[in-house]
Amino acid sequence: LNLNVDTASDIIAAYPEAQRTAHAYGRMVVIQLHHCKNDCTDLTPLEIDFKSLRKVTVKFMTEGHCIFLTHFKKEAGTEAALMQEALTSKIQSDPQNVAHYLEHPVFLDTENLEDLAKLRDHILASRNLVVLLTPGVFERPWCLVEIVTAFKQNRNIVLVEIQKPDLKFEYPDEEFICDLCDGRLFSETDMQIFALEQIEMVDIEVALRHVLTKIALPFSPHKASSFRDVEIKAILQRCVM
Repeated sequence: LNLNVDTASDIIAAYPEAQRTAHAYGRMVVIQLHHCKNDCTDLTPLEIDFKSLRKVTVKFMTEGHCIFLTHFKKEAGTEAALMQEALTSKIQSDPQNVAHYLEHPVFLDTENLEDLAKLRDHILASRNLVVLLTPGVFERPWCLVEIVTAFKQNRNIVLVEIQKPDLKFEYPDEEFICDLCDGRLFSETDMQIFALEQIEMVDIEVALRHVLTKIALPFSPHKASSFRDVEIKAILQRCVM
């Protein structure tokens, strides 16, 4: 069977499941070649267990997250749940979306996280960190832990401003950032959280200044579903798949 490499690549690229299967197959080939005792050539026989390949592919396809939602529960708990539902529905209704097969494509800590100690692992397993901007989000220690962790790991960070009549987010000024980074806005318990997560005030400052260079997208929970649908599409377009 002769097949042009470019044609084969285009076919695989068109189907997310084929991409993952090819990825898993390649990993298994490399592992076997690594354990070959003799010099390897194009004719080196390899035994690929396709049942194992399928298991690897399924695991690779269903684990991890496309989006991790960072929010201040008191100010945006309901909105975060609404956004999670809308984003998940969009992803799972599109078989061509590379996150279609993920068990939890959109991670919300209040719903999916049973152990706060595993918070970092879930951020590392996510391609994007979507930060819901509300008045107090940058004063919450766990929200800052999530932002700093994502920034350090080069995750794509997307800002979404929650827009509703009784809630107005104002971008931090220089005075706020200085007070924040001097620790004046945090309690002793908050500082213990940062110490436990090995995060220093300078880490928060660098990550926050980076995040604040980004242009936020709107999310209007009180508006019609058709309007929110347009906003959800825009958020997904800003995400890395």
